[in-house]
Amino acid sequence: MYTGTPLWPRARNLSVQLRSQTTLLAEESGGSPFDEALSSPWWRLARRHAQHPLPAACLSATVELRGLGDVDDDTAGADAGNLYRLLQREGVIAGDPGPLPEALCEATPLEAVDLARAPRAGVITRLADVGTTVEAGDVVAELADPLDVEHPEARLPVVSATAGLVFARTDQRIARPGDVLVKVAGEQPLAHRVGAALLTD
Repeated sequence: MYTGTPLWPRARNLSVQLRSQTTLLAEESGGSPFDEALSSPWWRLARRHAQHPLPAACLSATVELRGLGDVDDDTAGADAGNLYRLLQREGVIAGDPGPLPEALCEATPLEAVDLARAPRAGVITRLADVGTTVEAGDVVAELADPLDVEHPEARLPVVSATAGLVFARTDQRIARPGDVLVKVAGEQPLAHRVGAALLTD
């Protein structure tokens, strides 16, 4: 889940109820995402008119409901149930949503996400599984060069720059130089990511 830093911790119920395993915060993520277009005018107004209390009039977020291969009745039903209970919790729909489930993650800054990129072209022979916890320096992908006939078994390791949770990986099997292979959500901003825009920028 992605949401604006000024909306935290108000957005925590959304993250928890939707069972988010990675919640990323940014005030300006770049690319004018829809959720930011709705919410950011309010925190900008509040900053400009600090002498007047101006609460956020909108709670918005971008939610990624897993990947292309994760569509089935049970998963969709669980997601729909959590969205329904969230609307109950927010007072939009009548009814008792029950107790809030235990949080699966704490929110972390978007600048703490490492984008493990392919240093050169190659065939992707291994990718870390989504949901895996890794340490800085761990191998999260391997590339083979199909044109290297002298070393056909050679593999180029791609390592994570941070400790954290693997929350996304490419669905491609061939990498071009610079392609993002794996995304790892860490806790501390990374020097090469500070000031960076959206995850794929």
